Amino acid sequence: MNNTELNWFSCVRNNIDLIEDSVIFNLDNPFENEELNTLLFYYRDNIKNYKTLRNALKASFESLSVDYPKSELKTILRSVTALESNVKSYEEELIDKYKKRTVARLIDKHHGVEYSEKNADVIVEEFKNIIAMIDDTGISTDDITKQQAIELITEKWEKLFENDFSDYIQTGIKSLDDIIIGFQKKTSNLICARPAVGKTALGLTFQNNFVEQGLKTGLISVEMTKEQLIERLAYINSEVPADTFTNGDDINPTDSAKVVKSLTSIRDNDNYIIEATNNRTISNVARIARKMKRDNPDLQVIIVDYIQKIEAVKNKGVKTYEIEEISGVLTDLAKKLDVVMIPLAQLNRATEQNKEDLPQLSNLEGSSALEKDAHTVLMIHRSYKGAIEASSTGSTNIAVWGTQEEQTMDNLHSILLVAKNRSGKTGLAKTIYNARCTKFLNYDFTQSWDGGSNDPF
Repeated sequence: MNNTELNWFSCVRNNIDLIEDSVIFNLDNPFENEELNTLLFYYRDNIKNYKTLRNALKASFESLSVDYPKSELKTILRSVTALESNVKSYEEELIDKYKKRTVARLIDKHHGVEYSEKNADVIVEEFKNIIAMIDDTGISTDDITKQQAIELITEKWEKLFENDFSDYIQTGIKSLDDIIIGFQKKTSNLICARPAVGKTALGLTFQNNFVEQGLKTGLISVEMTKEQLIERLAYINSEVPADTFTNGDDINPTDSAKVVKSLTSIRDNDNYIIEATNNRTISNVARIARKMKRDNPDLQVIIVDYIQKIEAVKNKGVKTYEIEEISGVLTDLAKKLDVVMIPLAQLNRATEQNKEDLPQLSNLEGSSALEKDAHTVLMIHRSYKGAIEASSTGSTNIAVWGTQEEQTMDNLHSILLVAKNRSGKTGLAKTIYNARCTKFLNYDFTQSWDGGSNDPF
């Protein structure tokens, strides 16, 4: 019996993520061994009818025993020791052999057939069809017609004309939503910033805002622990300073009660989904995302913190190729899982040379693929000097737009630069950053502007 076939089946049989990623699993008779083909046929069918892979596989062996009463396949598979890390190479080898067998069968079928022009045309056409089928093996496309796509577009336009934004997931930051309307499902939307400017803070602010709208939102972090994320989220939710319990001052009972209430809300609200992992590979991040969607079919958004911390699987060693792989996987997951994907990313160190300048798309660290894959790119900009001054003296007048206003650590000026937007406008969205609780808030210039007719921008 073919060892590669056994190794492949041994790897995927108890792993739904590997099954979902597999081309071989969905082919008819992909193996040389007919007994294994029969087992795969039953297993594919039983997965639809059983809650667990274990029960589906058990039922498949029972069906196999009817067709092959003396089968030893179950015993043989138990003795196989194959590494999941090699499953891709097993799959590639099996696909290559499957293609060769398919062509060989076609040649055998027509061997010795008496030549005629009519027969030749039939054979050539059959070869064309089989080669096209082989080339299409594993290709995945959107399962809708052009007409259906046009109807979806028209329906979206009609809703927008009536100020119905239900096809968009709005961020809760009005100045930003006025530019982009909101995020769309099946798209990847990049948040990027210099170190310590607030990309995780904005990601958590978005999660909090989405949940407040009743949307189930997941966050996957390869940088922070679940405990750290939930604590940060509690401060954002309650708008209580993050140093409340660590600054050495007496704890304000009101603030303490607010934080505890927020922690309870986060615990009890199933719309908050938070996962942290120390396995930084993109394959593991993808597995977590797929499991989130399986466990929560109504999941709307997945936030990933952050791209440069994730490790590639195929293209290790060259940072540009690593990030290209990671970005591509996350973009594909957005489409496959029907969610808004929001990866966070770091800008390169060149932006540190002048922290007062607006960042640019060319500042994305690692690869231009980040920009190419993203439907929208948001860049966070705050005044570094203003933050230092406010932290040391209690306030600052250094602004990032056209008017000076007194700011404290509770209301620092911040810009969300929409540097790319495939669906519409780009521009600058004014926000307030509450550095004490690490939350981004709406900026209402009508309350702080001097009454002039012009926007401070």
